[in-house]
Amino acid sequence: MKRYLPIILILFITGLSFAGDIYTAKEKDLPDWARQGKFRFLRVDGGRIEAIKASFTAWGAGFSEEEKDVLWHVYDRHGEDMIRYLKQAHIDWIWITWSNGFSLKEESENRALCKHFLELCHQDNIKVTAYLSLSNMFWHNMFIDEPQSINWVQLRDGMPVNYGGPHNIERYLADINNQGWRDYIKERVQLAFEAGFDALFFDNLQNEKEGMKTMFSEIQEMAVDFAKKTGKPKPVLFVNVHLNPERLDVNEICEAVWNEYGRSTPGVWGDVWWVDNIRKTRYIKGDLPVWKPQFYDIPITYRGTRETDIYTPKEEKLSVAEAVAFGSTLARNIEGLFLKSLIKKEQQALTAWEYMSQYNAFTHENEHLYVDAQPVSHVLVLTKFDPLVIDETSLLDAKLQDMLSRASIQYDMVTIQRLRQFERDKKYKAVVVPPSIELTKNDINYLKQFLSDDARILVSESHEKSDDRFVSYSENEMQDIYENGKSMSFLGKLTSLAQSDLVHIDQPYVLASLMEVPAQKQRVLHILNYDNRIVDQVTVDLSGLTKKTGTDIRVLSPDDVQTSASVSESGSDSMKLIIQNLDTYAVIVLK
Repeated sequence: MKRYLPIILILFITGLSFAGDIYTAKEKDLPDWARQGKFRFLRVDGGRIEAIKASFTAWGAGFSEEEKDVLWHVYDRHGEDMIRYLKQAHIDWIWITWSNGFSLKEESENRALCKHFLELCHQDNIKVTAYLSLSNMFWHNMFIDEPQSINWVQLRDGMPVNYGGPHNIERYLADINNQGWRDYIKERVQLAFEAGFDALFFDNLQNEKEGMKTMFSEIQEMAVDFAKKTGKPKPVLFVNVHLNPERLDVNEICEAVWNEYGRSTPGVWGDVWWVDNIRKTRYIKGDLPVWKPQFYDIPITYRGTRETDIYTPKEEKLSVAEAVAFGSTLARNIEGLFLKSLIKKEQQALTAWEYMSQYNAFTHENEHLYVDAQPVSHVLVLTKFDPLVIDETSLLDAKLQDMLSRASIQYDMVTIQRLRQFERDKKYKAVVVPPSIELTKNDINYLKQFLSDDARILVSESHEKSDDRFVSYSENEMQDIYENGKSMSFLGKLTSLAQSDLVHIDQPYVLASLMEVPAQKQRVLHILNYDNRIVDQVTVDLSGLTKKTGTDIRVLSPDDVQTSASVSESGSDSMKLIIQNLDTYAVIVLK
């Protein structure tokens, strides 16, 4: 017993907590308003503590005094204006800053403002999420108001760990395995429940994974208990865990999936056709249950950052359309220049807001075309990389996936690490295995349940081929993709294997997403034009569809120009549409 005494004392002193049962989110706990396609989302970060946080952090240190003032007063002085803007843009779900790392005492004023703003939102049927930080601690304030918090700090080599690196000197990371810090978070959470929030969001997940899973499981149990005691709906939980395949399972505890994975607004920038949000959306859809709604922010625009830039009309429209076309939702962050310019009624911000409103109104009015929509795909692409980390080893995978997106290849994606959790009620005609992956016999046996009888597995020339299911692509084809972003011979090989539900488009910078809406038993073809010019005519070849469509089609578009569509060719083996005057986005309802 004596030899264990030092260990027991250490655990007692540090207050370490160890994992119990891990909570798994249930579809029945997802409210109807939070289903994919039922909401339009906006981040409304703000209040005194958010303005101070911005001043203490690299991304907000350059805010003007006017930008900080508007951010400070967005819930009180500018609260009614903000509500009017939300209603104009058909935004029905937001988050507001409840707790971001200051002490309970320091955050009390902000909580009072949040409660009032939350009540105003609820009067207009806007759902509200409480933003909380899991790990951030503004140490000057915390050490004074909560002296015991000195013991809650993460240490590395005996030194406190800064949030985001040493340049953020006011921000330390707390240790989620410390019981004192965990209890402090739970107190913030309980106050959020009592205030009437519809959901909770946790940011700053710079902590050990198992400790986070235990913490979020305990918060979910608190939410279930609160719902039972009060008779109110259980609040939705979502967190910012990013895209590392080794950490994605944290999302299994949550009802919704949020990310800030945009690395540019979509569009054509010089000679670059930027479509990488598509592969990230497919990555999330493949690795997590299909019932979970997902939404994402774009922190980096083509010109700068979300805090220092205002979208052009084309970016605003295309960002909304690209998200919904592939079964996600844009979660705009307007903190900084955009928020200030909007409140001050400056023309650039008003124009951007007008186009966001126009596109949100369209998705709201045609909600039935988006609710629970899932990709129609007969191609499965495997990967093993975090799609946010692009380096020499992962670049080929990213370019391969972007090539498929640009070619309107309808594909699903799953990481090899989470293959055993992959569940789909469909059969694939082709599986694409990049050179970075060598399938094991167990992998192949598991994959077989998702393959049609005539399916083929497309692998590198050097990959072991155990039977005639395997088809090789060449090293030259991969070299073309790596150097030029495209290989026509590879695309030809893949389309001949996939055989079904193929869509071909004859214009550069135009692509398609084919989705199926379960409740409507209907297929919807989303057409996106990434170019800045209006395309006079686009030919869409639908001859590869397995479910033949009649000549009675319907075209819808939120754009100002009059977009039309007609059938140019129809037969037992062929179907072509002509779309005229395509500005940015059109929806073809197939009957």
